[in-house]
Amino acid sequence: KGLMPDLDKKINELIADIRNQSENENKNTEKEMALYKAVSIKEAESVYKAEAKKKVKRSVEAGSAAISSELAAKHMQAREELVRLRSKMTDEIIECAAKKLSEFAKSEEYSASLCKSAEKIASVLHSNRIVLYVKPDDLVYADMIKKAFGKYCTVEKDDSIVIGGIKGYDKILFKLADETLDGKLAVQRERFVHNSSLTISIR
Repeated sequence: KGLMPDLDKKINELIADIRNQSENENKNTEKEMALYKAVSIKEAESVYKAEAKKKVKRSVEAGSAAISSELAAKHMQAREELVRLRSKMTDEIIECAAKKLSEFAKSEEYSASLCKSAEKIASVLHSNRIVLYVKPDDLVYADMIKKAFGKYCTVEKDDSIVIGGIKGYDKILFKLADETLDGKLAVQRERFVHNSSLTISIR
């Protein structure tokens, strides 16, 4: 009977020790689980952040592509509009010039201009088979033109000459000399287009 208290004490100590070990194991396990959970959450957070960044990047890239496409479309639209406006302005200016030249072709000074044109062509074309072309209405000036030309030639009508002037052709050397008002107007149109301040430059 005297041994019982000692035995009970040992059993209680053993039970307490087992309980302490169990509690310690539980605490360690809880710490490990908490650590694992924290690590897992951090890894998951990192993965989600990376995915989110990729998604944002894709969205930004898609948005940038859409904006670039829209800007390109607006650029092209503006360029086409400028081309249309420049072409319209060029047509209006040349049309105005054509009217003035047509009025000149009806003036008293026109006949003198035809003589000068004939003289210029004579200085360029030298064979004995020269044909001078004029618009149908200008055939009335044929004799005057031949006289101004100063050597043998024939004067014929050319329906492609609308405003006036003379076009000379050397049938032996196949050489052309254009002194028509139509040709000069065409040259002026080209110069206007190339030298115009309405340059197409939208960036």
